[in-house]
Amino acid sequence: MLLALLLTVATGVCAMEKKSSEQSVGRPPQHFKEVGGSNYVMYNVGSEYLSGDLNAWFKPGVLQPVVATFHQQKKEDVRAQLQAMHASGQRKIAILMWHDHLTPAQLETGGIYGHVLASNGGALLPQHAENLKGLLALVRQSGGFNELVFRFATQGDAWPDRWAEWKEDQYRENFDFIVSVRQLVNEAMNGSGMKVTFDLGAELGGIEVGCTAEYTRRVWEEYVRLFGPDDTFGFSIAAHPGRIARWIEVCDKTGVRPSSFALDLYDYIPEWMPLMVPEFRKAGIDDPQIIVLETYYNDPQSLKALQDAAEKNNIEYLYLMQWPLKRGAAVPHFSNVFNDQQYSAYLAD
Repeated sequence: MLLALLLTVATGVCAMEKKSSEQSVGRPPQHFKEVGGSNYVMYNVGSEYLSGDLNAWFKPGVLQPVVATFHQQKKEDVRAQLQAMHASGQRKIAILMWHDHLTPAQLETGGIYGHVLASNGGALLPQHAENLKGLLALVRQSGGFNELVFRFATQGDAWPDRWAEWKEDQYRENFDFIVSVRQLVNEAMNGSGMKVTFDLGAELGGIEVGCTAEYTRRVWEEYVRLFGPDDTFGFSIAAHPGRIARWIEVCDKTGVRPSSFALDLYDYIPEWMPLMVPEFRKAGIDDPQIIVLETYYNDPQSLKALQDAAEKNNIEYLYLMQWPLKRGAAVPHFSNVFNDQQYSAYLAD
């Protein structure tokens, strides 16, 4: 099946993608320049977790991350989820991949531990590399998406928040992993017509805990030297006053700023946006290009708060990517929306 998919990509998908991308789409809501989409992070989450058993998180099979478990899925089910996103009006897709240096025992059981896959040696395991190629082939074939945001997310020993002192070997493994996966993604998406944007570390922007500030500076400096800044906003920011300013300070130490900034915005939007927007202006960025990279799933309240903040603070957003978590959900992190894929709250009426 995978070979057939890749052959299809090579021989005839480009024309289909172009035709599909020209179809009429829903309009972005006020104060947003483009239509966004979803963070596609799980195919499903087991009923044990959703019923409130948080200890089920690391039981095999409870979580089904999109890259790590692609080979275990029915491809028609994955295709149906992607097509449902497109049918609901979504035009961008974000794929987030949590990664860590896993133990030998975890490698022997497939290189996956809960939501995390192995980045040992600075590269995907062969099965996971084939999984990513197969997933991206289906993203291309689903038609109509105009941008892929590919997000790296460190965990465990790979997470610089937890470093009491600098870990050069782990840093090098993390950076080599970014480079290796970036090449794989770009090769898979070449000729698709989709823009590809990289998040070099989910929610690490502006963080000072552990060795994160030095980590983000080193990654940004080395990445820009190798590839330039055009295909990345650097590190996404878990919105909180002070973090935008600190991320800009990190960038200024290298002499290069990104052209856009990605914020994860859930609660406290009315309280925090009046404090965060001036951080852009103080840095001389009068018209910040802001991506809402995460917020609640299909939530009118979130849209209203973001629009009010835009009005009061004289800003516009580029686009909005929802996370598969409903406001007020009984359990954290994920809700059972994986076969639903609604987006109506984030489209103009």
